Amino acid sequence: NRRDGKVYDLYEKAAMGSAPDRALLVSDVSKYATDLSRNGRWAVYESWSTSSNGDIWILDVDQPARRCRELGPAATDRQARLSANGRWLPYLTNPDGTPEIYVTDVQRAFEQAAALTAPGECAASTGVRVSPAGGAQPAWRGNSEELFYVAPDRQLMAVPIGQQPSLHPGAPVPLFRAAIWDPDGSSQTYVPAVDGQTFLILTPTRTTDATTVVLNWTRMLER
Repeated sequence: NRRDGKVYDLYEKAAMGSAPDRALLVSDVSKYATDLSRNGRWAVYESWSTSSNGDIWILDVDQPARRCRELGPAATDRQARLSANGRWLPYLTNPDGTPEIYVTDVQRAFEQAAALTAPGECAASTGVRVSPAGGAQPAWRGNSEELFYVAPDRQLMAVPIGQQPSLHPGAPVPLFRAAIWDPDGSSQTYVPAVDGQTFLILTPTRTTDATTVVLNWTRMLER
């Protein structure tokens, strides 16, 4: 929410709208919430500043001072999405200049954040790359056994995810090409159903620059 007209801050709002909004994090840099753990304790957000093109942070909703930077500042890290079991965190990063999708184990970061009394750094586990040739907008199937993302040619891709005892992603499979709006941006512009069989997709509005020429228009005045 941007309330001072300058930067975006994080607020908590009751679903019924009966309670006043609660400020979670107000600072001089913009930040955007990208996910919330199923138990409602941990918020995942990305922050932007003049010195950073995107860092991923986790924050304790009940005690916002307990927050740490999970990823950054070496590369642009964005679009983090928690798995349903709260263990895995896929995200977009570009260490070599090309946006790719990686997945990291976020459990150690949660444990470190829970012990903090002030903002700090979390030692992120090494991420596993799941996109072989570019990708953006990761999103989970409801059972956390399949991860979707958008390829550079706007193909929606599906990656089977094995999780025992560690993360073992399979080969990406193209599903279909979609007119997904802003595939490289911060916004999540598609949502898979829980079973991963259908998708709600935000698509761009069709526009045209065509010009219509009406001939002999004066005859219309005679009617």
